[in-house]
Amino acid sequence: MKFPSDTPAIRIGFAGIMVVSASEKPSLCQVGILKDAPGHILKVEISKVSGATGEKQIVATFTDDNLTDRFSLKVNNGGKGISLFNGDDEFSRSSDQGHPMDFRWVLDFERDVYGESVSINKGGFRSIFELNEGLFFTIRRSDDKLEKRRILSSAQNEAHNMHNPETHQHGNGSERLAKPQTLGRVATAIGVNVFFDRPESEAIFRNGEYTSVLKPEEDIVHEIAISQSRQDAAAIQALPNHSVLYDQVIRGSGGPKDRIRLEPVDPVQPPTPIPPRGTDVVAGDTHGVCLTPGVGGTPVG
Repeated sequence: MKFPSDTPAIRIGFAGIMVVSASEKPSLCQVGILKDAPGHILKVEISKVSGATGEKQIVATFTDDNLTDRFSLKVNNGGKGISLFNGDDEFSRSSDQGHPMDFRWVLDFERDVYGESVSINKGGFRSIFELNEGLFFTIRRSDDKLEKRRILSSAQNEAHNMHNPETHQHGNGSERLAKPQTLGRVATAIGVNVFFDRPESEAIFRNGEYTSVLKPEEDIVHEIAISQSRQDAAAIQALPNHSVLYDQVIRGSGGPKDRIRLEPVDPVQPPTPIPPRGTDVVAGDTHGVCLTPGVGGTPVG
């Protein structure tokens, strides 16, 4: 059995505004990168890292200018398929209990946010990445704990009065919010380790006409970093909380009618200035988390 701490042949990292659908059966991963994310930078970087020195050699970089609408990494002669790391520790998000690399820290649309089945609108994605093999795990968790609040429609206001909804000012209007429900800490970055267990194992990365064959190399780890992270402090104010995910991915695709706000509970004060690739969930930018669309690995496109 392989663990996230084992040295892989290929290490993949996902961070920022994206939707990750990873399914063990059938064995397939799709990652949807949102089409419209003001103030956030899309970047895919392929590199080689020396195990002895840690020196990194960048092989290729793709940005919004040259990343195609579909790109992929196909592993040949691997045989392991997709697996999701669940630590031996009992997992409970609400009580902050679980192995720090457990994949279940990733926020799930259906299980954690809406509590019901959702559909994904692939038209909301700028690009979709596909992967057929790897061990998925949490790289980084938020310092903040998140809470969710259902935004009430006019009709729902009266029905929810017993729950003491409060008015929340948002932009030029206002929102009526039901009582908050604490979720807990969430994954803000996901890792995937791909292991080459056979001499003939290899992986082929494709982006349009660009093709790169990644083969086993002694003391070398191939790295693929896929991110759509905030550029600077202005990006925190650029995106209404959670509305980008709702508007682009869920609304109009047969998903839930209600909108839900995700906010930090007593947020940790972010560093000043905020680093170019912030490492935590902060007020107004809580969709820096990686999310899965559904418990069953609902395809994103």
